[in-house]
Amino acid sequence: MIWDLSAQFELFRAILTPSSSEELRRLEGEIVSADSSARNLNAVLYKLVNRRDTQQAKQETAAETRARLAKATAELEEAEAEEVKLQKAQENIEERRSDARIGQKRADRAADDAAQRYEEIKFDVLRHAFAGVTPNEQYVFLKIISDRICLACGNKADAAAEELERRRAENLCLVCGSHRAAEEKVVSTAKAVQLKAAEAFTALQHAREELHDAEVKYRSVEEDYRVIDNDLEAVRRRVDSLRREARRWRSKLPAQDQAALARDEDRIEGLRREVINFRKERDDAEEKIAVLLAELKVATESIRERLEAEFQRHAQDFFAEKARLVYAPRKDRIGQGGRVFEFPAFEIELTSSATDGDFVRRSATQVSLSQREYLDIIFRMSLVETFGGASGSFIVDGPEGSVDAVFAEKAGNLFAELATRTTGMTVILACNVVEGAFIPNTLRAYKTLDARTGRLVNLIHLAAPTAALITLRKEYERTVAKILNEEAR
Repeated sequence: MIWDLSAQFELFRAILTPSSSEELRRLEGEIVSADSSARNLNAVLYKLVNRRDTQQAKQETAAETRARLAKATAELEEAEAEEVKLQKAQENIEERRSDARIGQKRADRAADDAAQRYEEIKFDVLRHAFAGVTPNEQYVFLKIISDRICLACGNKADAAAEELERRRAENLCLVCGSHRAAEEKVVSTAKAVQLKAAEAFTALQHAREELHDAEVKYRSVEEDYRVIDNDLEAVRRRVDSLRREARRWRSKLPAQDQAALARDEDRIEGLRREVINFRKERDDAEEKIAVLLAELKVATESIRERLEAEFQRHAQDFFAEKARLVYAPRKDRIGQGGRVFEFPAFEIELTSSATDGDFVRRSATQVSLSQREYLDIIFRMSLVETFGGASGSFIVDGPEGSVDAVFAEKAGNLFAELATRTTGMTVILACNVVEGAFIPNTLRAYKTLDARTGRLVNLIHLAAPTAALITLRKEYERTVAKILNEEAR
């Protein structure tokens, strides 16, 4: 599952409420259906347009009217192609504009948070500076610092405010200007608060710079959108004009030619309307599904840290390499056309022991078979413990097949710990008769032979016997008994 991003999406959709999940699946089907219908009709439309153009090309030499009609039709097709091109460009720039708008809002929120943090720390600085001064006396000095006004005379107090700021910066007493008593704890606390204030101010400046960059980017994208929108409107006016011109020349054709072309044109126009309708259905469904996917994104991100922590806890006990789970949402279309959406997904980062950790492996083709299998098993375990309520069934087929003797011991511990931590979880392992520590370690929680035997579904006794079992039944039973009598390592 960790290697199949689309399979991950099928799982993460379960985070939503049943009704929302059902609506998400319905909208997916609607988008795929509408997109497929639009593409199929476009294929038919393409053939009809080619056939019509071919017939018009044959008639160009028949009369000047046919030549003028062909010219008007060619210009119309060119204008319509330009209209489609601009529509796609507008869709793309709309996505960029939406992303830029979101980026601007995030930067604005980050700047507000940084400003609030700075004001809070600045208040702490002043609170430390006025330690021992009554609130009424503090208010007089704070009024001078913040508003630069003297409450005693009502005049501006710029010089006094600057002097107070200087005293604060030099860690002098704000009231008398003398050096503070050299009590180490008080001095270190004041300096620490001032250092936090400086760091908060630097963070505030950085956030404001990012906000400025985001605003510049948004204005640039907005200007690009306006240019494309104006161009699209101009092309649409030209398309309408060329259609009127084509109808005017067609009305001057002989009745038979006019009727044949009119039938083709009517069919083409009808197909175009159908394509537009299907695309509108797809667009409407995409607008609705965008809301659900946004909810799914928020829900997934809310469990992200816990899921990554669960994965890290399992992986560090099992793998010699450093393995971590990384939130890496993928962008894709639901149909072959239409909008690009962001789907929640995770990927693996596994360091390579052959390169001192400098090379990070992320795909299934870059890891061994056993690493691929157990990375996926640990990911499933983490999912179950994160939002599965630690209840249900956890089934693995042949978990012993891809590991050597050393890692078989680790694998047994892995499954034993899962069963111990999740009291409501039924762990089912379909395992061959293998010697070593895998089976004893898996059953380490069951101290007696009877307890271990009680956790075993022995297919030697239950399943239809194979030729090997018929011949070697005693050897199999002796080996199973030996394994069950072994203690965990």
